[in-house]
Amino acid sequence: MRRIIKIGGSLLCRPTLVADLRRYLNDQPPAHSLLVVGGGKMIDAVRELDGLRRLPSADVHWMCVDLLHATFQICRGWLAELDAIDRRNDLAQWLEQTQDVRNTCPDPRTTWISPRAFYRREDDSGSLPETWATTTDSIAALLAEKTCADELVLLKSCDVESEADVDRMTESGIVDAAFPRAVERWIKDRGRDALQVMRLPENHA
Repeated sequence: MRRIIKIGGSLLCRPTLVADLRRYLNDQPPAHSLLVVGGGKMIDAVRELDGLRRLPSADVHWMCVDLLHATFQICRGWLAELDAIDRRNDLAQWLEQTQDVRNTCPDPRTTWISPRAFYRREDDSGSLPETWATTTDSIAALLAEKTCADELVLLKSCDVESEADVDRMTESGIVDAAFPRAVERWIKDRGRDALQVMRLPENHA
């Protein structure tokens, strides 16, 4: 079982994030999971500056993708007990190691992954719209497709209707504008039930 979990950037400033995330991960069925994290306020700052003085959209897009490595490193430090992948060769090795255990899933591991390992301008330009329409929602969908993931989970800071379809979530701004197209082929292969978009539960203990 392979699972992609995207942690929304707006969650980074939640005071209880580390405890909430640990509890969430411990509560999940066994799987080999990859965690990709959003950019949060770092990306918001770039968006604000780009609104003042425009740069080519593709340049800004890849600048933001580079910044995701910083939030990867921050979260890696917060949950240092988890493995981490930041190179393509490491991802290829992970794929090989998890290929033969898709159903039994012995020794399930949760691993941080940087976009540097699977989404780079020199190799992947054109895979997603290189505009503000693309966020880590779509980047996580791309990762799910590339890894043939069995499940894709988007963890949000906002409430999400359990019955909401992808188009409705896009219209309400819960997922990015590029997401329906980015996730379309993966959903066709895995089914809509393999996608979960939800608020990360808060630990009130």
